[in-house]
Amino acid sequence: MKYLYLSCFLCLISLRLSAENYYWIGGTGDWSDPTHWSLSDLGTGEPAEAIPTINDNVYFNEFSFTNDGDTVYISQPNTYCKELDWGNIEHRAVLYFRPDADDDKRIHVGGSLLLSPTLEILGDEVTWVFKAASFNNLLVTSGKTLDHAEFNSEAGEWWLFDQFKVSGTVRHLAGRLNTNTHNIFCTDFESSGSTPRKLMLSTSTLEARNALILENNNLDLELGTSNLTCSVLKAPGFALNDVTLLLGQTAPRIEGSDITINNLDFGGPDALSILSNTMPDMPLEFVLPAGETLTVLGDVLVNSLCTNPVSLVSSQPGTQAYLTARNNAVEVSYIRIKDVAVSGNNFVAYNSSDGGNNSGWIFVGEPGPCNLTVELSDFTAECQNRNVILYWTTETEINSAYFGVEVSSDGRNFEEIAKISAAGNSTELLDYTFVDPELRTGQHYYRLNQIDAFNEAEHSEILNVSCLPPPPDDIIDIYPNPIGDAAVLHLNMPATNNVRVEVYNSFGQLLINETRIAPQGIHDLDISMFYMLPGVYIVKVYIDGRYMKKKFVKR
Repeated sequence: MKYLYLSCFLCLISLRLSAENYYWIGGTGDWSDPTHWSLSDLGTGEPAEAIPTINDNVYFNEFSFTNDGDTVYISQPNTYCKELDWGNIEHRAVLYFRPDADDDKRIHVGGSLLLSPTLEILGDEVTWVFKAASFNNLLVTSGKTLDHAEFNSEAGEWWLFDQFKVSGTVRHLAGRLNTNTHNIFCTDFESSGSTPRKLMLSTSTLEARNALILENNNLDLELGTSNLTCSVLKAPGFALNDVTLLLGQTAPRIEGSDITINNLDFGGPDALSILSNTMPDMPLEFVLPAGETLTVLGDVLVNSLCTNPVSLVSSQPGTQAYLTARNNAVEVSYIRIKDVAVSGNNFVAYNSSDGGNNSGWIFVGEPGPCNLTVELSDFTAECQNRNVILYWTTETEINSAYFGVEVSSDGRNFEEIAKISAAGNSTELLDYTFVDPELRTGQHYYRLNQIDAFNEAEHSEILNVSCLPPPPDDIIDIYPNPIGDAAVLHLNMPATNNVRVEVYNSFGQLLINETRIAPQGIHDLDISMFYMLPGVYIVKVYIDGRYMKKKFVKR
């Protein structure tokens, strides 16, 4: 028996001594060819006479390649190394996984992974298996997109140092994965299994375009202030931060029991664009777990269009799903609702369809033609201190975004001068006021451009108002009086001409003397009085051999 123990001991020593740093040499070649591996970082010297194992670090450096396009081929189903570092290559190189219909290719990395921006990964689909047995392993992908990724070592810890992009599935089966404030983008993300594991999301966004699965079985989840984005969410028993359900080829849905979410967005920021150009086969419904309670602490947002409404339904027809809003009232528009019970705060559905077996909802309005949903009951204008003040009142607002205030000097060509935020949704009388900061000489026209959340617009009636009559031909006017740091000189020019402006103080000292060209018509000339002391001043305006003067006061 003692000889057996001695043999095992010697074998372990041999394995430990065999752990080496392997350096690629010779440009293009196959990973399994020992002649391309060296134990020297200078590209020459002692040959490795073997290929790397899971205990050996692998480095590609400035001596590895001599030409752009040099390629490292991988033919075998499984490839092993400890640390894999491409960070010091100087040429554009290719890592090529040879296609093989019978192979499920996997590259096992037992330490850090550092890819280079000049590396291109091509060929067969491959799973990157991270098997580190220690903490503080770094993942730097330099903008590369991996096919699949698997984290599977209970003793391992990985830190992201840039965005982690995976075209397929990320599986977190064991160990500690720390996003380190960087985002994860993939098709599916799964943290599952009976092995203890920890997922630290910090301030990151974890976006799984299809399914995001978090099994509450030996998973220590540190959310930080992260955001989760997916089409299918399976996270039973978890309290999550903000969640966005994406429209896609799969009906967006939430599965599982005892789920609490901070803010829940059905559809996401691109939903309205998708709905306006939707594909015929895209499922336009959001599915809640039948017989389960979903609790939302903050806002519930359901993105929908009158022309292409979405549905909010239970996963089992005839069985209610329960949605509770803990703090905020919920207002939705243009959706179809069936088998959904709500509670906690007011749930108001504007112009939405009641498909039956719903409870707790307040339905306002009827589904029908897609008209603008702002009812304007009053729109008036008046003059105060030479300024135009607009007043308007709405009786109802549904998905209103803002009012664009527009002005015109001829009643035909309007320009927007302000945006006034609207209420969004309201069934009460709401009053709005806007003061035009510009002093507009003569008659002007005003109207409102009502914009809703879907960027649809409708104009109000046009108001005709005149607050500041033009001065007669032989009179100048200055406003305001007293002035602050600037005065506005109003002129009515019978023809284009030079205008000389002189400003004197009360002692007759000339302080300003400048000449400008003024075209025919009514004009406002600004006179800066920023550096002038408070007191009485006289302005003289010379036009075509004659002058006019006016006294004014600076505060």
